Amino acid sequence: MEPATPARSEKGPRRGTMNPMSAPKTTTKKSVSQRQQQPGSGSKGHDGTVRIKDERPLQSKAYRKACAEYVYAYLSKHGYRSDRMKPGWFDSPSTREFFSVCEFLLERIDPNLIVSAPQKKSTPEDLISIVRTKLLYPYDVPKSALASVGAITTWPALLGLLSWLVEEADETDRMKER
Repeated sequence: MEPATPARSEKGPRRGTMNPMSAPKTTTKKSVSQRQQQPGSGSKGHDGTVRIKDERPLQSKAYRKACAEYVYAYLSKHGYRSDRMKPGWFDSPSTREFFSVCEFLLERIDPNLIVSAPQKKSTPEDLISIVRTKLLYPYDVPKSALASVGAITTWPALLGLLSWLVEEADETDRMKER
């Protein structure tokens, strides 16, 4: 059974993919000066690429729950195995487990994305760099979030990242089926 997901606007941040975790967008027109005053809207990320302001309601408990159910359902369906992976895991995950999930999802999207030297394991920064540069994740992920994944201030944005990765993995799965 698929988890309930929030309604989605047809105009998402990506190239027409169907993201059930995207927030509905309002269509109020703003002047150039108003748009320039908004922090984060169109700002540059750490890697120099332009990031848009994340309009998803990531601070909403109900929205985070829907995201967690969406990610959990995908991981369960596609064989992600972890002794700690239970629905409650999404309340405050460990850094190690979070990046294990990221690696799993990146491998589902493209097995060639994570290529590291045999003696060097991928670092969290490497994984986030892949998501930003190769998959073109449209939102910024602060480096401080990588140090404290389960913190109440950083987890919502990282859960948003996971739901976005699941969307990409779903799209990849659909393309493989065609």
